[in-house]
Amino acid sequence: MSIDVLTAELGAAAPLGQAPSPVPTLTGEELDPHQVKHLFRHLPDLTTKGQGLHPDALQVAPAPPAPWQASEPVPGHQLRGTLDGHGRFVLRIPDRWNGRLVVAGTPGTRTEFAGDLNFSDYVLPRGYAYLAGDKGDTSGGLIGGARPTPKSPESPYGFDFALLRWSPTMKGWVDSLIGLTHFAQEQLALFKERRPERTYLLGISNGAYQVRRALETVHDLYDGGVDWEGVHWRVEGPNLFTHLPTALHNYPLYADPASEPATREAARQSILAARFPPDSEELWRTYHDAYWGVTQWLYARKLDPAYDGDPAGYNWATRPPWVHARVAELATTGQIARPLISLHGTLDCLLPPALHAVPYADMVRAIGRASLHRLYLVERANHVDNFAAVLPHAHLEPLLPHVRRAFDLLVDWVERNREAPPSKTVPVGGTI
Repeated sequence: MSIDVLTAELGAAAPLGQAPSPVPTLTGEELDPHQVKHLFRHLPDLTTKGQGLHPDALQVAPAPPAPWQASEPVPGHQLRGTLDGHGRFVLRIPDRWNGRLVVAGTPGTRTEFAGDLNFSDYVLPRGYAYLAGDKGDTSGGLIGGARPTPKSPESPYGFDFALLRWSPTMKGWVDSLIGLTHFAQEQLALFKERRPERTYLLGISNGAYQVRRALETVHDLYDGGVDWEGVHWRVEGPNLFTHLPTALHNYPLYADPASEPATREAARQSILAARFPPDSEELWRTYHDAYWGVTQWLYARKLDPAYDGDPAGYNWATRPPWVHARVAELATTGQIARPLISLHGTLDCLLPPALHAVPYADMVRAIGRASLHRLYLVERANHVDNFAAVLPHAHLEPLLPHVRRAFDLLVDWVERNREAPPSKTVPVGGTI
C-alpha cells in the first residue's frame, strides 16, 4: 500500500486527564511505506501511565480510571499521524510483540485516543500491537479536538463538529478502519519482519458499528471482533431516528412538575413504548441533557441536512427517499464470517438493547450465522461506564470488565477452538 501523504507526530506524555501536548510535525509527500519506519518513536511506556490519559479516554471508561490502567510499563514503538484518505491514527508496537494486532473502532465523534484506557492498556501488556483511528477525520466533537463556537441555530450546542464538514462520511468510517488496518499490517511486516498472525477488532458504540460492518464487509482481513453496544442502522428501522425523537418530545412533559399526572404518565408510557429500557426512568434526565438532543441533531444534520425543524419533531417515516438511501448505505447486514461477541447494557438509554442489540442478533440468526455470534446483555449496565460514578444512586454496573473478558473468550474461540458460552443475560455481579 502506498502512502500519498503521511503526517507523523512525535509527542510527549500528557498529565492525567489532559490531551497530549503539542508536538513537532514531520510531513512527507509520496512516502514509500519503507520510509515510514524512521518515523516511529521508541517510548519507555506505551500505556496511559507513561503517556497520560486523553479526556476522550476518561469519558468512556469507568471512574476512577486507576484500577483499569496497565500495572506495569510496556516499552515499545509508537507512530501517531494522519494517513491520507483515512484520517488520524495511533499505532503502538510493544517490544515483546506476540504477533497479533488489535484494531479499535472509535466511539461517537471522538479521537483515536478514546480507547487508550479501555482497550490499549489491556492488550499492550499482553503483547498485542494496537491501532486506533478517528473514523476518517471525524474527531472534533464533544471532547477531543472540539472547536468551541458561539451558539446559534446552525450550532446549537456550541461546538464545530468535524463530522459536519464535507469530507468525513459515515459510510467512510468502515473504509477508514479497513485502510488503516492494511497500513498497520504492512508496517508490522516491515518493522517486525512478519505480518500479524491474527487481527482482532474491538469497538464501542459507533466504533462497535465499525466492528460489525468490517466483519460483514471483508471476510479475510479480521479473525473476529468484540462489539460493545454497537449502533444498528436499518432503513425500515430500528435506527437512531426511529426512537430518539420520541424521547425528546415526551421527556419534557414527563419531567415537568407542573404537568398533570395523567400527562406525565402518558409521556412516560410513550417513551417506554418506543422500546427504551424498563425501569430506566432515573437515567432519563442525564441522557436527555447529555445525549438525546445532540445525537439526534448531529446525525440528522449529517444525513438529512435539508431538515431544519425541531429534533423532537423529526419523523423518519416521512423523510424523502434520498435520505433513506443514505441510511441504506450504512445498514448492517449480519453477514459475518468470523466470530463476533456483542455486549450491551440492559439500561442503555441511548441505544436501547431492544432496538440495537437484539435486532442485530436476530438478523445474524435469520441468515444462518448464529454459530458465529454471541450476545451478552449485562444487567444494570448502561451506555456510558462513567455514569456509575455520576449516578451512584442508580447502582449501575460497568461493562468494561465484561468486555475485557469477552476479548479473552474471543481469542480462545479463534485460536484454541473453544467456543464462547451461549448468549445470555449476565446478572448483577455475575460474569459471562
